Amino acid sequence: MSLIDQMFGQNAIEGKKDMKSTMKLATMALAVSISSVVFAQAYDTASDPVYVAGQEYIQVGTTLGDQTAATNGLNGGYGWNRWQRGGYGDNNNFGSTKITNLSSSFNMGAQQFGLRSGVGGLDYSGADARRRLLNPLNVGNTMSFSLMAGGGGAGDINTVGEFGAEIRSSQLSNPGRDMCSIIGEMGRNWRVYRDGGTMESTIPVTAGQRVDVTLSVLAGDMFDITFTAFGGASSTVSGKFLSTGQHVQTVQFYCYGTDGDYYVNNLAAVPEPSSLLVLGALGAIVARRRKSN
Repeated sequence: MSLIDQMFGQNAIEGKKDMKSTMKLATMALAVSISSVVFAQAYDTASDPVYVAGQEYIQVGTTLGDQTAATNGLNGGYGWNRWQRGGYGDNNNFGSTKITNLSSSFNMGAQQFGLRSGVGGLDYSGADARRRLLNPLNVGNTMSFSLMAGGGGAGDINTVGEFGAEIRSSQLSNPGRDMCSIIGEMGRNWRVYRDGGTMESTIPVTAGQRVDVTLSVLAGDMFDITFTAFGGASSTVSGKFLSTGQHVQTVQFYCYGTDGDYYVNNLAAVPEPSSLLVLGALGAIVARRRKSN
């Protein structure tokens, strides 16, 4: 039995061919097809079957500063290139990028993308995990992900160093690479580095507290970043990208000189709201067709 038969039952099976039924079926089928690509441009979660708890999701120990290393990283979800390692840390103190499986009570999913600096949080030691979209973000698009500082029962707390996410274009070096950065340190609020300097949100970095981050690309090289404590308050920081005339395509999660754990999950990119109007229009057409029948 075809998808159309399953969707519309006996009417389709009995071969009713009047124009109204045919139009309704075609419109519904089109809506189903478009809905599969409109709601998310890209998505990945550490609970994807490709990721196994305790294992590295990207290669570590790459050459310092190598911007193209570790192309053999794992690749779950859709709409992203493989996980890639950057150049943080010196060759003796690379950190780790492993799949973790914290308790579901931390609201970070059954598994998470974990990052940890080299032993002891030594200066210049760190870890990074880079993900590049297959297609860059345009004006009106959003990128989102969940972040959590370790501690409070979720691994070890970071008492030194910083962790966060660097938002980049498709360029591998400056000028033109860096767009903005999200920075976390214990004892401070989550903050954003953008053109004109650093601006703090009102959301504190709290051990074991999930924070959802949404980057919205605005016109004129402007953006909004909203931090939302899971189940709690939100705070939005606005600014202008460091590099102008570029498109956001890469997010690089990092920890640097830390002595604890840092977790990431729920990576997504969503088209502009105007694209979603397509489904609304199709739904209205279907409703009218049904009423006319």
